[in-house]
Amino acid sequence: LRNLLGSESTTFGSELSANREPDREVSQLTIGTVNELRGRSSQTWAQLEPGVKRLGSEEGLIALDALRDLLFNRLRPLQNEILRAVEVGRRPQVQLSDYLEASTATLNASVALGNAINHAAESYTQDRLEQARRQQLSAIVRIVAILILAGLAALALFVRLTQPLRGILAHINTLLENQSAMPISTTRRVRGDEFGRI
Repeated sequence: LRNLLGSESTTFGSELSANREPDREVSQLTIGTVNELRGRSSQTWAQLEPGVKRLGSEEGLIALDALRDLLFNRLRPLQNEILRAVEVGRRPQVQLSDYLEASTATLNASVALGNAINHAAESYTQDRLEQARRQQLSAIVRIVAILILAGLAALALFVRLTQPLRGILAHINTLLENQSAMPISTTRRVRGDEFGRI
């Protein structure tokens, strides 16, 4: 929008600063250029205004109101006066200093709106980044908790399985002590755990 408004302002400003009776051919070209630029800036405005309102940024809404006021209540009426003069082939009655003042104020307001949009976008990005960090930390905490629970479950399962084996092993040892004369042949390598001892 800022670039379109700058192009509009330059076109109108050059027409004013020429301080001459408009040439019919040049006037038609100027009117065509101005109408094209104004159409494009109106389309951009139609998208920009609801977008800024959706942002909900107070700074953006204030800047939008300021730009709307300067553009539609100050700059466009001066431009309309210049266009009417060019269309009928007379010199515009608008003072160049008045036009430049309105044009500069409007362009500055468009810069302020751009800055407000940038601030809102930066704030939005920071909020989303902080939200992602919180979600990442939450995921890490859940993973650690799951790993701890899995370890505790494995330990409980280990104890639950090995405790009965130890009892059986104790009974077998008692039997072996009572019948020590009976040889046990092992053809394979004996494991070092409870099963191997059994």
